[in-house]
Parts: sequence; C-alpha cells; structure tokens
Amino acid sequence: MFYSTDFSAPTSTFKSEQIVASSVFSSPEEYHLPLRWIAISSAKAGCTLAASTGVHDGETLIKMILAGASAVEVASTLYKNGLGRIKAKNDASCKLFKRQ
Repeated sequence: MFYSTDFSAPTSTFKSEQIVASSVFSSPEEYHLPLRWIAISSAKAGCTLAASTGVHDGETLIKMILAGASAVEVASTLYKNGLGRIKAKNDASCKLFKRQ
C-alpha cells in the first residue's frame, strides 16, 4: 500500500483564479502526519507500507520504520541535498540502532 500526504499540494491564486502548483518537494517538518498514518495503518492494512513526505534525516527514517513502514521514500532530500544524503542516512540509522 502506498500512502502519501503530498499530491503536489496545488493552491489557487485569488487574482488570476487559477490553480497553480506549489513546491513539489517535502520539508523536514512534514513527517508528522505520514508517521501517524503509518503507525495507525501498519497493524490493520494487511500489506506492506512505504512512508513518504518529510523524511530528510536518519532519525525520521528510523521513526517511520519503527512505526511500521517497510520502506521509506527519501526523494526530496536527495534532490535538494545530493546523493551523499544516502550515506548520511545510513550512518545515522546505524548509529541509532547501535545506541539501542
């Protein structure tokens, strides 16, 4: 099952009365709602869940996994910060698990 809270978040302008696209990238502050829905849905869905939206660091990635996600999408942070973020997330995740 795929659940995303970000559908390019279209908005409208009052002056031109047109629908325009807002930012297509998530921000780190947006992870709370997907985290909540992964936690609520994981036991009841009967399928694997992939978390997305707002996962910009290793700690948030681990939160999604612990909440019940089988996979975590991290595209926005890779676009914004480069492929080096993969190693940073992996290192942070390993560090958090070793601490436990």
